[in-house]
This record gives sequence, C-alpha cells and structure tokens, in this order.
Amino acid sequence: MKNFRARQSGFTMVELMVGVLVGLVATVVMFQVFAVSEGQKRTTTGAGDAQQNGLVSLFQMERDIRMSGYGLNLPALMGCNTYGRHESAGAFNLPLAPVTITNGAGGAPDSVTIIYGSSDVLSTPERLRNPLGTAAQVYTLNNRYGFTPGDVVVVGEQGKTCVVAQVSALTGTTDVAHTPGGSYLDASGDTQTTKYNGTPSVFPGYIAWVRATNMGGRILNLGKTPTFVRYAVQNNALVAFDPSAPALDPVVIVDGVVQMQAQYGYDGNGDGRITTPTNVSVLNPAGADQWADTLPAGFAGVNWSRIVAVRLAIVARSLTPEKRNAANACATTTVGPRWYARDPATAFNIDVSASDANWGCYRYRVFEVTVPIRNVAWFPGDSL
Repeated sequence: MKNFRARQSGFTMVELMVGVLVGLVATVVMFQVFAVSEGQKRTTTGAGDAQQNGLVSLFQMERDIRMSGYGLNLPALMGCNTYGRHESAGAFNLPLAPVTITNGAGGAPDSVTIIYGSSDVLSTPERLRNPLGTAAQVYTLNNRYGFTPGDVVVVGEQGKTCVVAQVSALTGTTDVAHTPGGSYLDASGDTQTTKYNGTPSVFPGYIAWVRATNMGGRILNLGKTPTFVRYAVQNNALVAFDPSAPALDPVVIVDGVVQMQAQYGYDGNGDGRITTPTNVSVLNPAGADQWADTLPAGFAGVNWSRIVAVRLAIVARSLTPEKRNAANACATTTVGPRWYARDPATAFNIDVSASDANWGCYRYRVFEVTVPIRNVAWFPGDSL
C-alpha cells in the first residue's frame, strides 16, 4: 500500500501583504479617530477650565467690590494719601478710597485695590478733642463709643495726609492708645498682637476739632479685621496682595487668568445713575456721566461720592494649547478677545499677546460685570 503525504498549503505572499495593508489602514483610521476625539476633549476641557477660572475670579472680586467703602464714611477724607507701617511687614502708602484702579501701561493688566472695614457697630467719624503733634501721641476723642482694643483706625484732616494705627488699649474715659506690640482679644477670645502701630513715614500733625469752622482732626474706626486687598494678574494667574503688608508674598487666587481691565463709573450729574455714558481715558469731574480708565490729579473729597460703580473684564484662557495649523502657525485665536461692555458698537479687543509668545494657540473667554459701590451712597455728610 502506498503512503501519500497530506498536501500542505499556507498564505501566499500576496495574501499576507493584503492583510498587513488592511491592518495598517485600520490602525491609521483608529489613530485618526483618537486624534479627533482627543482634540475635541482638549477643546471642551480647556473651555471648561476657562469658564471655571473666570467665574471664580469674577465672584471673588465682585464680592469685595460690593463691600468696598464700608466704614470709610467721611467724604472729606476720601482719596487722602494714607501712610502706615505694618509692625512686621514694612511701610505702606495707599489712597483711602473704596476702589482704586491702577491702569496698566501699554495694554498691560490693570490692578484693583479695595478697602472696607469690619466694625459691627455704627461708628460715625469721631472728632479729636486735642491736637496731635506726634505719631505716638494718644488719641483723645470727644466720644469713644464703638472703639475697642484691636480696632484699626485711620486719622486724618481735610487737606492733609492720613495715617493708620491700631487700638492697643482704652485709657480713662476718652483716650485711645496705639502702642506698638500691644495685645488684644479677638472675636474668638484669642490674644492677638497689634499690626499697624509702626511709626508712619509721614505724619503731618492734626488740629483739634473746631465746631465753629467744622474743621479739624477726625478718626475712622474700621474694626478689628478690615480688608486691604489688591487684585492683579501675575504669571497668568489672578493674585491678591495685602497693600498694608508689602513684605508679604501675594496669594494666588486662580490660575489661567491672563488679563484684567477695569473702569470707574462716574455719575456726572449726581442722579445716582450712569446713563448714556462716554468712555474716556482720564476722568473729567466737570463732565457728564462717564466710564474712565484713570483719575485726574487731585481727585479727592466729594468727587469720590460720584464714583458709584466699577466695570470689570477678566480674561481667562484654556490651560492647554490647541494644535498649530498646517502652516505651523498658532491660528486658534487671531485677534484679542472682545470686551463688549467697553464699546458695544465698535470692537474693543483686549490685548493678550503678552501672556504667551504662542498666545494664538489658546482659546479665551471674557467675563464682564458692572458692580455698584453701594456704600458710597450711604456716606453721611461731613457735618457729623
């Protein structure tokens, strides 16, 4: 009997090449689908990050601006150049105003400084009974109601600079001491040390209050924990400084913020509203309602009561860049994001080119808000 070997056969070279080709095509398709999906995910995630960062920034600043001016209830001292010395963080100088905008040069981000008090009692501006000749002299007041150890106070006189101090003790029936290193109990009953009783670099001296002329030294009580905060954009993040403690490092509020622009809302006719306003670079106190980037020299006193709002535009960007186009150029964003409230009729584009050399590869979102400075409307008259 003959033995026959079983016939053996396999894939031909052509079949193998076809199979490899089909696999390569499938791999290319899968990677293409993955790339498209990843791009859509990056765009969606980046937009969500920008949305979240912008909203957090806007909420933080809007909350502080709405509180601005609380306790600064003396129009005659508004805008006065205020000096102080933090006992551990150095000397400082800032205007005594609810909101101060520092305009960024050449399209750079603006910064916004906000001040408000924390006193939980109705404390009207008090009069000085005796003149103050030195910064260390004890304050003698006509009425000491509402003053407690730990309260931060501002002393000033119309037409002069102001100074900041902190109550360290109450002596007698009318005296308020402000000794460096003094201690007091905070709201929780813990012992704290005063912060603002270092000798200020400027002290002009103040006269005692004269009822006949309605002139003289006055003192404002800002409570134990007043807010001095300056918001700015640094290294593509919104940061907060304490301008009363210049040696301290800023605190990062949120990343991904690349620009901030702000304007004063000025009520030119005194009706409490800003209607059909014009946009100006420097505010003109003699003009009608207007939105202004900066204040003129010598802007002080009653003029501050006409600044009834602040307008903000915060620009947040996606955290990751988009891919370059076929020409290897960043073309995701080709013009700066628009601030519509600034000029709804004509495009007002905010410059974001300084944020990154490849700024065009990112997506941006502008968050706009107009915030009333409500405490200004409640300021009492200077005759109090």
